[in-house]
Amino acid sequence: MKNKIYYIKEFDAPGAQQLFQGQIETLFDKNRFLSVQYPQGTLSKLLFLLKFFFKVRKSDILFFIHPLYSKTNRLILNLSLFKKCNVVCIVSDINSLRNIEMKVDEEISYWKKIRYFIFQNDKMKSFVEAKVGEKVSVNIQLFDLLFTLPKANRKNSNEIVFAGNTLKCPFVKDLFRVNDIKWNIYSGTEVQLHPNVTPVLLSNGVTDRQTLPGSYGLVWEGKSITDISNFNGQYLKWVSPLKLSNYLLNSLPVIIHEDAAMAEFVVQNKIGFCVSSLFEIGEKIKVIPEADYQQMVENARGFSIEISSGYYTQKAIEGILEKINPPE
Repeated sequence: MKNKIYYIKEFDAPGAQQLFQGQIETLFDKNRFLSVQYPQGTLSKLLFLLKFFFKVRKSDILFFIHPLYSKTNRLILNLSLFKKCNVVCIVSDINSLRNIEMKVDEEISYWKKIRYFIFQNDKMKSFVEAKVGEKVSVNIQLFDLLFTLPKANRKNSNEIVFAGNTLKCPFVKDLFRVNDIKWNIYSGTEVQLHPNVTPVLLSNGVTDRQTLPGSYGLVWEGKSITDISNFNGQYLKWVSPLKLSNYLLNSLPVIIHEDAAMAEFVVQNKIGFCVSSLFEIGEKIKVIPEADYQQMVENARGFSIEISSGYYTQKAIEGILEKINPPE
C-alpha cells in the first residue's frame, strides 16, 4: 500500500497565509498532502488524537514546520514518532539563535529522534548536525513568497532599503551615522526619522505586498553597524533570512555581511556584494559600473520568478521525498 503524506497544519488563523510558513502549507495543499489539524474542544481533541494514532502507519510521511507552537501539535508529532513514521522537519527558524535567554540544545534536543530534515542552508545543516548527529536532509536555500510585484526600473545609487523587524535589529537606530547613504526603513515598528533615514510603517512586516524603492536591500543583524559579532548578529551566520527572499522578489540587488551564511550565495549568483562594515557601502557602490548593476538586477529578477512560484519549497519537498523513497 502506498504511504500517505501528512502535514501538521498550524498556520490557519486569519492572516496566517501572509506568513511564509503559511505559504509553505499552501504548497503542501497543492501537493495534496493530508492536513492534520486538531478540532476545537477538549473532548474532540482527545478523540481526534486517538483516531490519528490508529490511522497513521509506519510507512507514512509527516511534515512539520519548526518551531511548533501548539501543544496539541507537539502531541501529534510525538504520536507520529512513536508510530515510527517518516517525520520531516522543515526548519523555518531556530529561536534560541536570536534569544539569548533560550538554550539551543534544549530547543532542538528532540531532533535526535527525527531522521529527515529540510535545512535552510549548509551552514545551518552543519550547526545542527554538530549537536544532534548526522541527518538525511536537503537545503531549501531561499524561502518562497507566493506573490508577484510590478517590475521596477532601478538605477545604481546610494539609496538602500532595510525591511525587517527593527526590534530585533537594534543597529537600525545608528544608521543615520552612515551619512553617505540614504536609508529607507520598512518595518512594523516605529523608527526615528533622520535627514538620511526615511521610515515606512508596514502592516504585514517584510512580506507586505508592495514594491520596495531603492537600489539595494540590506541583509544585516544585531546591534552594531560595524560588525555582526554580538549575539544577535551571529544569527545571520546560520540562516537564510526572509528579507533576502523579499529583496530578490523585488528584483533588488543585495548587500550582506561577508560572514553571513548566504554571503557566498549572493556573490556566486552575482546578485549583490559583501561588506564587513556598513561604512564600506558607499565606496563600494561608487565603483560598480551601471552595466554591472543592471546585470545584478536581472539576476535578482530571475530569482523573483522562482520565489513567487514556490520553486524552492517544491524542490526541497521533492528532494526529501526522493531520499525517503529512492527511485528503484
